Amino acid sequence: MDQYISTTHKYTSKKRNTPINDGLFHAFKFSLQCSNLQQDGISEDACSLKVFLHTPGRGASCPSCGHFSHRLHSYYSRHIEDLEVYNHALELVIKVGKYYCDNVSCPQKIFCEPLSFLARRYGRRSHLVEERIRAVSLELTSRKASSLLRLLHITASASSCLRILQQCGQYNPTQSKSIYVGIDDFAYKKGQKYMGVVVDQMTHEPIALLEDRTGEALDNWLYQNPQLQYISRDRGRCFIESINRVIPGVTQICDRFHLIKNMTDTMVPEIEKMIRQTKQRLKYEYPDRDTASSLILQDIFNMGDARHREKLKIYRESLNLKMQGMTIEQAAAQLGRKSRYIYRIIHNRRMGTYLNQQQKTALKHVSELSTIISAGCITRKILAQKMGNKISSALIGRITLSLRRMYQQKRREVKEHNERIESGSKIQRVSQNQIRQYILKGRSDNPKLAELYKSSPQIREILGICKNFRDIINGDTYDKDIRKWIREAKATPNRALTNFAYGIEKDWEAVQAAIDIPFSNGLLEGTVNKIKAVKRQMYSRAGIKLLRAKFLYSQ
Repeated sequence: MDQYISTTHKYTSKKRNTPINDGLFHAFKFSLQCSNLQQDGISEDACSLKVFLHTPGRGASCPSCGHFSHRLHSYYSRHIEDLEVYNHALELVIKVGKYYCDNVSCPQKIFCEPLSFLARRYGRRSHLVEERIRAVSLELTSRKASSLLRLLHITASASSCLRILQQCGQYNPTQSKSIYVGIDDFAYKKGQKYMGVVVDQMTHEPIALLEDRTGEALDNWLYQNPQLQYISRDRGRCFIESINRVIPGVTQICDRFHLIKNMTDTMVPEIEKMIRQTKQRLKYEYPDRDTASSLILQDIFNMGDARHREKLKIYRESLNLKMQGMTIEQAAAQLGRKSRYIYRIIHNRRMGTYLNQQQKTALKHVSELSTIISAGCITRKILAQKMGNKISSALIGRITLSLRRMYQQKRREVKEHNERIESGSKIQRVSQNQIRQYILKGRSDNPKLAELYKSSPQIREILGICKNFRDIINGDTYDKDIRKWIREAKATPNRALTNFAYGIEKDWEAVQAAIDIPFSNGLLEGTVNKIKAVKRQMYSRAGIKLLRAKFLYSQ
């Protein structure tokens, strides 16, 4: 420390505190704008001044009981550092009296004359100096603040700067009663501790810095602010649960930026995966045994004349309803038939009654045919050769017609896909950033992506649903009902998109509020960046109290 502040000294003499000085400032008269102090003289050194003052000595009030006393005990000298004067450090040496307290019930028998107008109790710096230290420390680190204050002739170590700054961070200076706020979280220590920040969305001023993003800190702050009507937030479950628990009637607004970001983060890798699949050669897959059996039985039951097919259909449906536990009357009501007719069909007849000879023959070989087909054979001629004389080739053709038509179409699609791969193998790949730009802006500089959008129905469907979500959130479409989009997304076969739609459905009221109310959490993101900059600026000395003080008071 460049400047030494002496300790207090006790005076028993009632003589004035008058120095001997012949320097430049000996004739100066300092005005402290206070009638309680009278100047005795000035002592000048090379770069410092000492102004000697005294109190009138007419008595003082006891700080414990408030009793005014005139009985003097002694004097002592109090040294207080003040702001510089003409590039000279200024120190006030004040002769202060000690008094007896005449109140017999007061535990304080002797007290000192207070100087609360000039400095805090036991303080060695004036209020102006502490305000100067606090203002500089708010903008700089404690080490940098200490160095700069030394140039201003104020002696304060880095620890003193921290301590003085922490004294102003115990309460919230704004005392805002806003009805519309924004809440966000940030990492105080990555992966270990997270804090919350609250900003008034109308005045753009910070309101509170919460010690945690969940639990008592957030709940207590919400309990203290029951006037809230609108709260903007991201999709974090911690905020949703606390708000629903403490203020269930408040309107929650989900941030539009986070909604679109969540959608792109979810769907861009899925779309990229689909694009990669379009670049891979496909292999024709034969139907499994159960699928083949089902299709063969369907063709068998569709054989015969119309009258027998109708009776067979009613018999199968009636038998299925009975196995489900329905009565004859209930089955008849559901099928639109009379109860007696359904009873006669089920009890007086068997399935064989409604089958012709070809159907009976085909039923005996369904299992064998399904096994051969699932092993990689679907051609009628080869099936007839492997079955031998058990069943005719014509009958095999009839009972496998639906199966062969379905899988011939699939085989054609596989062939066309592989041909496209061979012809377009030299076209550049599509990156995730290009897919994201295509979703957000509707255009891309990659011709392959535009080609895939036209040629691939699956990719076109997914990209279309993603762009519809973007338009709804941004308000670029007349239809702003998010529930319609949720139903459309849930109907798609893509699991990632379906899961995202279910997540939006759970919080659809906040998402709909984000579409209808033109506010967002953009201000919160800028505030979080500022907090992180302050935290990094203080290196490892960014305690929660100090961080709160810098954040709330440096605005």
